[in-house]
Amino acid sequence: MCVYLLFSIVGAILPGYYIILHLIETKGSFTIAEFISSGMANLLSSAITLDLFIGAGCFLLWIIIEGHRMRMKNLWFYFVFTFTISFAFAGPLFLFMRERKLRMKKLI
Repeated sequence: MCVYLLFSIVGAILPGYYIILHLIETKGSFTIAEFISSGMANLLSSAITLDLFIGAGCFLLWIIIEGHRMRMKNLWFYFVFTFTISFAFAGPLFLFMRERKLRMKKLI
């Protein structure tokens, strides 16, 4: 369970570090269009970008289904975190919270 939380923390720090470096290098310039076009800059980065989009899309759909099934609250947070911080943060955070909910149910 703590492994999910560790991955979530690292998933916020590492992508954030590179975004901060980009903002320093470009003096604060950042657009979503630039972000996506950079992810599609060549064939290899396109493969990784599309892999992330498809995987994240599938995982976000599962968050809705699993979150409702388990009666978890505030599922919209994971969508906001995915698009404002990183999927590498939001995905493991959901898994951590899901495990926490499962353990709480077993204790009751």
